[in-house]
Amino acid sequence: MDNERLREKLEELHLELLQMAPAEKSIEDKRDALATKIQATLSEEDLGGFHVSLMEDLQKEILVFEQDHPRIAKLLGGMI
Repeated sequence: MDNERLREKLEELHLELLQMAPAEKSIEDKRDALATKIQATLSEEDLGGFHVSLMEDLQKEILVFEQDHPRIAKLLGGMI
């Protein structure tokens, strides 16, 4: 995935995370941590160096969100 497309997907995911309805504390903590990581990644000019580690993190997060937040899980899956 090129930098521009990755940036678009990350921005879409970040917005969706921010709009997520309140959930149990553990899910909210995961959401906040993921949103922070995405925001930090987006602040970088070149996303290439973050691509592999970010994709590994996103893959792990799918399991956290897939049952209660299928839209977020779908966005995550579309990035991997």
